[in-house]
Amino acid sequence: MASSSSNQTIKINTNKSYVLKERTVTVPLERLDVQIESPVDFDSLKRNGVDIQGFFKTQNMLEFFKMLNLPSYMNLVKDFWVRAEVFDRRSAEEEEEELIKKNPELKGKSRLEMGLRPFRGVEIRSSMMGMEIIITEETITKACRCENDGLFQKDAVKTQWTDKINAVLYNGNPKGKKADLSTVHRMLLKIMNDCIFQKGGGTDYSSFDHKLVLCCLATCKKVNIPKYILHHMCWALKESQNNLRRQIPFGRVLSEIFVKGKLLEHLRNSEVSSDDELGTVVGKIINGKTLQSMNIIKAFKSDEKDLKPEFVESELMRDFSPISREDNSEVLYQFIKAHFEDSGKIISIASIPEKMGGAPLKVKEKRSRIIKSADAAPPKSKRSKS
Repeated sequence: MASSSSNQTIKINTNKSYVLKERTVTVPLERLDVQIESPVDFDSLKRNGVDIQGFFKTQNMLEFFKMLNLPSYMNLVKDFWVRAEVFDRRSAEEEEEELIKKNPELKGKSRLEMGLRPFRGVEIRSSMMGMEIIITEETITKACRCENDGLFQKDAVKTQWTDKINAVLYNGNPKGKKADLSTVHRMLLKIMNDCIFQKGGGTDYSSFDHKLVLCCLATCKKVNIPKYILHHMCWALKESQNNLRRQIPFGRVLSEIFVKGKLLEHLRNSEVSSDDELGTVVGKIINGKTLQSMNIIKAFKSDEKDLKPEFVESELMRDFSPISREDNSEVLYQFIKAHFEDSGKIISIASIPEKMGGAPLKVKEKRSRIIKSADAAPPKSKRSKS
């Protein structure tokens, strides 16, 4: 069981000396679309007639949703993504075969004896700022503050689940569609699509794997969220490499990994401390207003306790003293000088807010669909070796 502590660090840097890695994704950076998970205001949903928090409490996911209500760094995510690659069992075997070709005496040796890291499962490998970065199932478990247990079926066999899914979601109708879902199931699907199986290319189609997880959520059957997130992340990365898919899922989860992996500390030390430079945004909140936009309710009941994106504080700006560019230039100079003398760290002018208190972080809106081949929709399920 993973700890739910929000303060623990995550080891993602392999401590290799300066690593230069070629791009694996050829989609131009400006065309990449980082998908930011939506924070969920369960209290607002409840006030507006849809109480679904219990379904996620059963999954022990409440800490996960708290994590979603933090900033995401789109430019960091893009930089990671374009140099990333999936390292699975087949990759490990090819790595061993390559070494044996160079030195036949290594045949029969363990990976450790070959000078390689042990293979403990699928990884996503990339490099950032000259550091080799590795993301594993354990990494995602810690970042999501979830438990690494429960159901996980990659490319589930339909015959084992079809009757159950139809009974739970479509009242036994084998031809049931999204429009036939109950209000509760529609909202579970909305949250699942915005936080776990993020889509792209304008498709409204739910794969069988999506339906299986939705069925498990609806019946409170434990699901292994970290495994599903890693699997979906690997699929999306391969789609970016092979089919020029623009969408990068899990911008918030990846940002959390970068924060807990101390990458932002390295950026501070490199004098990169501006939210604009990092493309800092927050996700669009799912709340009672979402119910109104989905035509589930006619009028939205707001409350002063509703979550607001401007209350989210950037990780980069958290330790900065309350000054702004409105202050006298001499005041700014003396503050920056004193901060450097105390901490040895330089504050860039770009990182100082225009006004006292700073501006709220931008809310990441969904891009309008561009109908091009680069907008790859999720393919039909295929069994893949990993």
